Amino acid sequence: MASKRPRNKFVDFALYVVLRTGVLLVQLFPIEVMQLVARGLGDLLYLCDAKHRKRAIENLSLSFPDWPADRVRRTARQCCRHMIMLAMEILSLAKLINRHTWHEYVELQDVASTLQIICDNRGIILLTGHFGNWEVLGYMVGALGIRTYAVARPIDNPYIDRWLLRHREETGQCIISKFGAADLAVRVIEQQSPLCFVADQHAGSKGIWVDFFGRPASTYKSIALLAMQMNCPIAVGGAWRLGNRFKFRTSIVDVIDPQDYADDKDAVRSITVRYTKALEKLILNAPQQYLWMHRRWREPPPPRKKKQAATVA
Repeated sequence: MASKRPRNKFVDFALYVVLRTGVLLVQLFPIEVMQLVARGLGDLLYLCDAKHRKRAIENLSLSFPDWPADRVRRTARQCCRHMIMLAMEILSLAKLINRHTWHEYVELQDVASTLQIICDNRGIILLTGHFGNWEVLGYMVGALGIRTYAVARPIDNPYIDRWLLRHREETGQCIISKFGAADLAVRVIEQQSPLCFVADQHAGSKGIWVDFFGRPASTYKSIALLAMQMNCPIAVGGAWRLGNRFKFRTSIVDVIDPQDYADDKDAVRSITVRYTKALEKLILNAPQQYLWMHRRWREPPPPRKKKQAATVA
């Protein structure tokens, strides 16, 4: 296998400087102004980025076959707007949301049982998807004084990765690299802390194939395995923007107890199917705030192995 090409430190640092300059510009203006700018940039992205526009339209058409073509195209455009608005919001979270102000920007809905589990110092797995503003969840829980651990893939650019790490940990989140996270994940649950995953990424050959919006998608089975191993519940929820304001609603749509599947011979699949269905339910609150252009259905499932016919002697 060919070795990975070394990164150009000069290019990496230049990109880091560009990003930091952009952040300073974003934070110079009220968030409402930047959201307006983001909507314009999102429209530009929709018009210019044919590759991602086509993928978003295709994914929406297959996920919602009853939708007319104009609704599909409109939602794809809104999705592009959302992606740029999301970036603007993430860069402003640390400045706007803290323990004194979070209630001005975040509405809590159906989260009492999950917060009770956390406050009782029981281990819990928190799942969300690439929907709404998933970073709001971490900031809000951190603003409440609860330390959470989130599994995430490191950014390839080391300068940007270190800066984003500091940025995300400002409210008490601890970011765990997804590479080699298994042992750390167990320790987090053992110390009865919330462990967070963005769980709607393509899981490759190691995943389990379950339907997501009517199409098979490779899905992480490690989440179900961890919940069963540690006997801890899985809460599926998210935060989505209300209108075009910097205002969000958070909701837990399902809490899965692995003990309910103790007698299930295929408990891993059953739990994985259930949390995937919960993610679908979450996304239906605001379909335009899901990243339909990402490659959730990256490849078709492998063909089923045919049983060998018995030979007659």
